[in-house]
Parts: sequence; structure tokens; C-alpha cells
Amino acid sequence: MKIQTLLNEVPIQDIDHVGDFSKGSSFTHKRDRMIVTHPASIQNIKKKFGNVKQNINLMFVNTKEGRHHTEVGKVDPEWVKKNLGEQVSNSLEKINTDNAITVIFTNNKGDQRVPMTPWIMAHRLMHSLARSQFSISVGSSAHYKFYNEAADEIIRFTSEYIMPAYFGYEKEFPSTYRQAMSAPRDKQLFLKYLFQEIGTFKSARDKKLRDWFEFVNELGAQYIITGDVKFNPLPKTLGPKGFGRQVSLTSEDLMVDQAEDGKDSMASYFKLKMDKLLDSAVGTITVM
Repeated sequence: MKIQTLLNEVPIQDIDHVGDFSKGSSFTHKRDRMIVTHPASIQNIKKKFGNVKQNINLMFVNTKEGRHHTEVGKVDPEWVKKNLGEQVSNSLEKINTDNAITVIFTNNKGDQRVPMTPWIMAHRLMHSLARSQFSISVGSSAHYKFYNEAADEIIRFTSEYIMPAYFGYEKEFPSTYRQAMSAPRDKQLFLKYLFQEIGTFKSARDKKLRDWFEFVNELGAQYIITGDVKFNPLPKTLGPKGFGRQVSLTSEDLMVDQAEDGKDSMASYFKLKMDKLLDSAVGTITVM
């Protein structure tokens, strides 16, 4: 089954389906299969992805081969033919992959069960770009570099401008994404609590951000779906009452103003890095 968009429609250039979506295979949930195939849902997907500058191809694969290949990252056509089979390979050949970001979804698995909405597609696209370095068939990729740079901007501004407004300079926070990944857990938790307060997307509003690093993927999804990144004002206190000690914004107006300015700059720099990240993904194929 195939539903193809008109060539002059952007940024969703092509939406393709391989497999029988009337029954479960690699896509096990009926609701997910309906979301990715129903004509009204297809229109909604195209609308939601209408804010990015880059062309995007989406392929949904519901096959027994697809069950064995999830969250792979960047691949090439030979990998697709060898691992996902002739039917997927033949469908891929009919798509113009040179001028678009091509994402093959083989499932909707995750630590937290959520429907396959356009937001989740965008979130998982971010995961696929982060994993591009690890593709065994293609090797290292520029995506990972730009993904890291986008993530570094979040950690750098948080460390240099925001956290000092709560802690003064008594506690040193990581200044890069890699440092944050190996930071003591108490610092990671403060990052999570901060990001849940300033984030304007649903998982932050509901205080259900799985961990601090998912903030990067959720911000990326927000940018892909809305074309913008927005933050709430800094909270007066940070951290729940049961977590060691709460910290409060300093009474020094200058430091608070610098923190707010840093937060706004963080959004601007992140958007610039996201544009580079998405530009670097044009012409590539990723499997999630």
C-alpha cells in the first residue's frame, strides 16, 4: 500500500507504506497502524511537518523483517535490501532520497508506551540522527557532530548562566553534553528538574520528562513540528521538597537577568544548530 504526496508539496515529499497494516507485525499496536495509514492522519502528519525547511520522506514498514531492526540509525540502500528485504528496497528506489531526509520507521517501541503521533515521529527522528554515528554499514556521520553541538549549547548556557542564579558559583555544573552524561546523579537530576520547568512541550508540562537528556530530543521535536523553541520563565525554586534541598533564585537582580538572557540565547543558538543538523541529514536514510 502506498500513499504518495504531490511532488510540489513540501516538506513532506513522500509517505510510503510497506506491509499489511490490517494486522500486527513490526507495528504491533492497532492504533499506531491506523495513525500512519488513515487519510486524515496522513494529512495531519503533512501539516505538522510543515514548518521545517528540509524535504522529508517517511516510510512505514510493517513486516517480519522490520521486527529485527529498530533504532539502527543511518544506513544505505544496500543495508536496506539486505536487512529489510526486496519489497522495502524496491519502494525506496522509487523515492527521491537525494534531496530529502528519509526516515524508515519499522516500529513504535520505547520505554514509555505512547501513540505514533507526528510529535513522536519527530522525537524519534532526533534519536535516529543521534545514532547515525553508530551505523555499522555507513560509519561515522556529520549528524552526530551537529547533534552534539546542539546538545552542547543547552548544557553550556545552563551551566554558565542559569545554574549560577540558583547555586551562585558554589557548585560547578558540566559544560558539555558529554560531561553531563557522566555527571553525578544529583547534578543530572537538577538538570531534569530545570528542564521540566522551562520546557513548554507536553512531557515537560506534565513533569514526565524521562530524563534530562530527553530534553534535547523534545526540543528538537518542538522545532521540527512548530518551527520554534520557546521556554517558560525560570522557576523561583528548583527541585522537589523531598530531594535533598530546594534551591531558590538568587536575590541579585543582575544575576537573574543574566540567567533569563542566557535562557533566551540558548533557544536561539539551539535553533541555529538544529538547522545545521537537519541540513546535514538531507540525502541520508535512517532506520528507526
